[in-house]
This record gives sequence, structure tokens and C-alpha cells, in this order.
Amino acid sequence: NMIFQAIEAMDRLPEGKRSMSSVTVGVPKSAYAEIEQAIFRCRKEIMDIAKNVEYAEEVYQVNLQLFPTTNTSTSDD
Repeated sequence: NMIFQAIEAMDRLPEGKRSMSSVTVGVPKSAYAEIEQAIFRCRKEIMDIAKNVEYAEEVYQVNLQLFPTTNTSTSDD
């Protein structure tokens, strides 16, 4: 699982060899789709950068997650 690999990388790699960040925000449920699209655009931009390199010197894993941390029902609403 990629999330567990990220946790392991925190212990294994020095800060200069990894980049980890997170943000917790309060938004209305109606903002979910807009944030999801922003993540899609970010992922596409990263893929475009990777596509345009001459050769891959390293392989990196990029994880982007979006999930609620509030205690709400698990229904689809």
C-alpha cells in the first residue's frame, strides 16, 4: 500500500530526499467536487512534467488524498 510506503519513507529518507505535506481545511460539502478537480489538475501537471523528461533518473511516488475527518454518517449524501 502506497500510504504505508510513505510512512516508511519518513523514517528511511532524509528530508532533502522526500517532500511530505498535508493541509486540513473546513469547507462545505459542495466544495468537494471543486477540490477533487484541483487534485486532478495537479496530478495531470505532474504527469506532464514526467512525460517531458529525457530520461527517468529516479522513480517517485506521489499520493494525493481527499477525505473527511469530521464525524459524520457514512451514507453517500
